[in-house]
Amino acid sequence: MLQLPAQTIQIHENQSIQHDLLTIEAGQAIGLIGANGSGKTSFLHAMYQSAPSDVVIEFVRFDLPPPRLASHLKKQVMERWNLPKRAYTTYSGGEQLRYQIGAALMKESDLYLLDEPTNHLDEEAVEWLIEMIQQSRAAWIIVSHDRHFLDHIATHIWAIEDEHIHTFRGNYTAYEQERERKRQQQQKRFEEQQQMIQDTERKMKALHDWSEHIHRESTASHHPKQMGAKEYYRTKAKRADRQVKSKEKQLQRLRIEEPIERPSPNRTIQFEIEDSAQRGMQVGYMRDVTLERSGIQVLQNIHFQLTRGEKVALVGPNGSGKSTLLLALLGELPISSGTLWMSPHLKIGYLAQSITFEDEQLRVSDLLEGSAHLMVKRQQQLFHLGFAPERWTSMLKDLSMGERLKVKLLQWMSEGCHLLLLDEPTNHLDLPSKIQLEHALIQYNGTVVFTSHDATFREHVATRTFDMQNDQRPKSPNTAIRDTLMNLENEQIILIHQLTEAKIGSEDYQQLDAQFQHIQKKIQTLRMKLK
Repeated sequence: MLQLPAQTIQIHENQSIQHDLLTIEAGQAIGLIGANGSGKTSFLHAMYQSAPSDVVIEFVRFDLPPPRLASHLKKQVMERWNLPKRAYTTYSGGEQLRYQIGAALMKESDLYLLDEPTNHLDEEAVEWLIEMIQQSRAAWIIVSHDRHFLDHIATHIWAIEDEHIHTFRGNYTAYEQERERKRQQQQKRFEEQQQMIQDTERKMKALHDWSEHIHRESTASHHPKQMGAKEYYRTKAKRADRQVKSKEKQLQRLRIEEPIERPSPNRTIQFEIEDSAQRGMQVGYMRDVTLERSGIQVLQNIHFQLTRGEKVALVGPNGSGKSTLLLALLGELPISSGTLWMSPHLKIGYLAQSITFEDEQLRVSDLLEGSAHLMVKRQQQLFHLGFAPERWTSMLKDLSMGERLKVKLLQWMSEGCHLLLLDEPTNHLDLPSKIQLEHALIQYNGTVVFTSHDATFREHVATRTFDMQNDQRPKSPNTAIRDTLMNLENEQIILIHQLTEAKIGSEDYQQLDAQFQHIQKKIQTLRMKLK
């Protein structure tokens, strides 16, 4: 058993986390949750650095160097986690994380600290990790925004809210249900107290008016025969004054001494993605493309086509080449063979898994600088993304991964991109942000190609999926004919849009029409050859 004494952990200059005595026992799996920037990763670091010397802790995080292992142990990790036998630096993000987790589990530790382990793992690896945690006798503290994962592994939930750690026994769904029950209960108590305050104020006013009336009667001049009535009114006035004071004390108790705070509403996030008008339906295509990274062939014989408005999810296990394909579409990775065509003047927004900035010493406000009006707008946009207002002046190096992602999102959200290439966009996003990003991408009129191990996110956003393993075509004698046919059809689509803009009967129109007819004959000839 490990006990963390009550303490305050300083996260940033204006941010800290407080907690009461926390107890961790063997076999527990604790889900550490909280909004982006609430200090989850900082808390794990503080735990790791301050743990007693007799407690063996393994800290697994994507951006940390892998643990050193003897060669025979490395081999065991690769075999157990189905990893290719090559250098760690050539692994994909998911493969690197699988190696780190596997290497950490090779050591007999008392406590494992995992920071967003499901962000880079495919579904098979996630299910494997769930099984290992459930069977483990060690204790686990795991930062995650993955509801499915937390529901299957968490025995306890530690939630960071309002800079304080709140503990709960049970999984994530049970925690959310109990949290909502308490929120509704507090809302009811708040409304009852507000009603009591209004009733007390109304009664106090009535008593005050009555008291003033009695005081006037008690001081009015009366006939000597009515002097007894004057004393009668004085007695009633004193009684009324006492009742007014009693109500004033009751109000003070309700408002100051025993106030019930209005519960915080469930946090809502807003994403708005602007898109620019784009000509033509064709965005881009790959024909018989082969791609390499670090001298290793990752993809071959890829046939991939993009049309305007599509939301394409790239699916496949870790190391299948999803990130590689995105880099090729972006133009950052040259193709080894084949044909890659992207529509000219295409404006692309790209979000990588690892988010870095050229100058980490800049403040958020410096990175997003502009006119006074634009600065206010960007502050509001960040706030709607769930970004704490006081973090506007924070340095980029001090941002959490979730906060870095939101700043990066804001950079291209308002640029009017035609095509968004998103590599695991839900990584590090808290649940409200994930849901609102789904809504924004669904409403976005442009084209999206994305990778995500979040099955629910893929199901809601994607209009189609591209399987990195099953959608690669093997070469055949007719491959060249099909490729030529596809290229001609693409040219024809572009000509159709040019014809709609040209004036009927003009010289330009006649030339475009002649090209269209010429291509049409070629297409018919090639289709006959394929029959």
